[in-house]
Amino acid sequence: MSYGWGDGMSIKTTHVGSWPRTQALQEARQKLLDTADHEEFDRVLDEQVRFIIDVQLQTGVDEINDGEYRRSIYFGDISGLPGFQQDVFPIEFSAGDAYRTPVVTGKIEYDRSNPFAPLEVKQVKAILAELGVEKRIKVTLPSLSHMSAFYPDPSGASIPAEAVPLLEQLHEQAATAYPTIQDYLDDVKEILLNEARGAIDAGVDSIQFDSPDLLAFTSPAMSLDVLKGVTRQRIELNNLVLSELPADMLEIHACWGNYISTQITTQGSISSLLPELYELKVGTLGPLEVFDGMRDFAELEALRAYPVPEDKKLALGIVSVKTRNVEPVPVLIQRYEAAKQVIDEDRLVVSPGCGFASEATTVVSLESAKRKMTNLVKAVQPEEG
Repeated sequence: MSYGWGDGMSIKTTHVGSWPRTQALQEARQKLLDTADHEEFDRVLDEQVRFIIDVQLQTGVDEINDGEYRRSIYFGDISGLPGFQQDVFPIEFSAGDAYRTPVVTGKIEYDRSNPFAPLEVKQVKAILAELGVEKRIKVTLPSLSHMSAFYPDPSGASIPAEAVPLLEQLHEQAATAYPTIQDYLDDVKEILLNEARGAIDAGVDSIQFDSPDLLAFTSPAMSLDVLKGVTRQRIELNNLVLSELPADMLEIHACWGNYISTQITTQGSISSLLPELYELKVGTLGPLEVFDGMRDFAELEALRAYPVPEDKKLALGIVSVKTRNVEPVPVLIQRYEAAKQVIDEDRLVVSPGCGFASEATTVVSLESAKRKMTNLVKAVQPEEG
């Protein structure tokens, strides 16, 4: 049995990728740092991936992955390669907590013959086969525009003045390998395409590109013209990768940022950006974060004003990852019914608004995440609940 988009099987639910790491996995990762015992870590990792796949199957969600358990953060497979310096450039979130991003400061060392994404796909596929279960398999990758944020470019349109001196210093280091951001992006594009094509060859059903920058990195202080211009540039970057892959296999996730369940900005709306976002070369737009406790039903009005093109599905985040509180099924049914007023049900997919654990630290417990996803599935299939 196939769960492809065009074969009559309805895809109603998905998730954004990351699941809370188990205590066993976190302890094993720390032990790996202390002892470099990769054999023991791989044994624990294999056990915990099997566990999180079973959790997903228990919820009934339509798309399954490895919970991003191989990664310490959702873009970490690539940003962790030699050539990147970790924990460098500070970004402050709306709650006041700060995160330091990686920055490229040298030539990226990447082995094209040993991509990361196919390893995830093959492991999930093998485990599902052992269990005798047929489900869609998804894998996640950072978008090209998101990866562009890791090049120290002091001339960027949204760079605050106080950050320019640090970026100028970092740019001097990066320029030895990548004199311009375009040189860097050319390299990253080929890495992303190699990963995606490897995942397709391994049997993946959907590839989700994570691009929170499409919403989160847009400053509320920007004029609408500047905001649209920056967004178009990011979309054009992403389409350099997306246009070379089968659109009906592609999803693209955008949100307002998620770090320890906070966000970069509490302002803004998708309403002014939807016409631009529709230019993305994907079969499924989203998951988009719409019910984050601040915007909620207002974002559906934007989708009513700017209808989704007929050639696209829409994935909406109707469950929040920014609180441990589990949304009751009746609340999710209300959100789902409201979403069906702006797009046909056969083109609507629902999910959480972001990953449950974009990095290892999260306020959403594994049990909370499981209950949220279980209720999400029940909300769109109430007769089975």
